[in-house]
Amino acid sequence: MIQYLQLKKRSTSKNKFIVFREKAKKFDKKVKETYISKKQSLMLYGMSASGKTKEIQKIIKGKDEIWKDENFLILDAKNSISEWIQKNIKNTDLQDFGENKEEEFEELGLEIEKELNKQYVKIQMLIEKSKGAIVIIDDIDKLTGKKLEIAKDILRNSKQYIATAEDELSIHKTIKNIISKKSTKEISLSTDSSYDVTNVLIAMFMIALFVTGQSELAMLVMVARYMMKGKGK
Repeated sequence: MIQYLQLKKRSTSKNKFIVFREKAKKFDKKVKETYISKKQSLMLYGMSASGKTKEIQKIIKGKDEIWKDENFLILDAKNSISEWIQKNIKNTDLQDFGENKEEEFEELGLEIEKELNKQYVKIQMLIEKSKGAIVIIDDIDKLTGKKLEIAKDILRNSKQYIATAEDELSIHKTIKNIISKKSTKEISLSTDSSYDVTNVLIAMFMIALFVTGQSELAMLVMVARYMMKGKGK
């Protein structure tokens, strides 16, 4: 089974829509299509190498063609907080935040110009910017520590979210409670691609064994793979 997302236009709309496509084989003409409402949150489940990141990147690339005049926050659980800030906070955000919070900082005896460069202030900017925004999070189930706490506030503020995770059980309980309050379309990607990656790695390993003169070990690996496939049938 081949499963993937595609951005398509409907004849009645200028915007593009996210479509989930499924077909039995690569060149199969029979394709099942499911349109996903742009007002609905989306969760993509799948094991490692199932293509989650590739599919969410399609959405990130085409986001402005799907949603017009929307604010976005794009987060990757593998990135640092500094990278979150760098990718999502612009100079205009700094200026707007400084103007809006200047009186509050003065009351505390702080100079807004100095405070704007501090990480704790920029984190607050991220949280402020998430109000009514569409939040896209790759590997939401990999969030830990301070990033997890920041993501909780961001998701609470967000209008909707698009995220990836291995499965429902791998998501932190609090995050799960927050996103359960939003209308969500859940899609489970098949692990066919992960099996393909495994086969390629094993093939490369066997070639290396033959090249280094370890042909007997390579043959043992081949026999073991054949026996495992036989048990799986």
